[in-house]
Amino acid sequence: MYQVLLVDDEDLERKILRFILENSWLPITIVGEAGSGREALDKVHLTRPDLIIMDIKMPGIDGIEACRQIKALFPTMEVIILTAYSKFSYSQQAIKAQATDYLLKPIQPQQLIEAVKLALDRLSQKKEFQSCPTLELNQSQVLVRKAMDYIEANYATNISLNIVANHVHLSPAYLSRIFTKKTGSGLTEYLTQVRLKKAKHQLLKSNETIDQIAINTGFNSSSYFSAIFKKHEGITPSEFRANQGDGS
Repeated sequence: MYQVLLVDDEDLERKILRFILENSWLPITIVGEAGSGREALDKVHLTRPDLIIMDIKMPGIDGIEACRQIKALFPTMEVIILTAYSKFSYSQQAIKAQATDYLLKPIQPQQLIEAVKLALDRLSQKKEFQSCPTLELNQSQVLVRKAMDYIEANYATNISLNIVANHVHLSPAYLSRIFTKKTGSGLTEYLTQVRLKKAKHQLLKSNETIDQIAINTGFNSSSYFSAIFKKHEGITPSEFRANQGDGS
């Protein structure tokens, strides 16, 4: 059975969550409740739950900050964030805080159950890794390849370690560790190398401006692109294009 902690400053909301989950037939047990971020942190240390379901808006430490602190101390714990606010900035903060999922209130029972199932799948996967070194090795290779494929397909977008980790259903810390072990370089560095490779191809094969190539390959600005390009290649993108055009 997986242990679950419920965190919401509204007693009624906690009762609703408890009712849905206890009638879901999922392999879980509710080990505690908390009405604030600070109380949640205390309960996490006491109960060591596998999964925390937590509201964002709470007095004192909010759900985002509590999630950030929990993941820093216990990276294998899964956290589902709940909120009544649909602001895009909240979902971004939840991703950065390494939340498993982000659900809008009022919570639909089936939506909550599906989110919990996903979290349990991730927990099960982690336990399988820990119990079988050979399986961990093979699964790690598959997951690293999946991460690399995702980067190849999305390098032009604003992706990050957290986003890629969410795609392969791993914590950023764990993905970073196995990615470096398998490839010899960090995921962020690999992403940069992919972007530079694509950028060099465009510099040679297209008439796009430096600004446009920077955008096409996922760099935030042409100045940042030029700085990263020179750091890795020793020359600027313009000099690279000119040198290749001269046949040198």
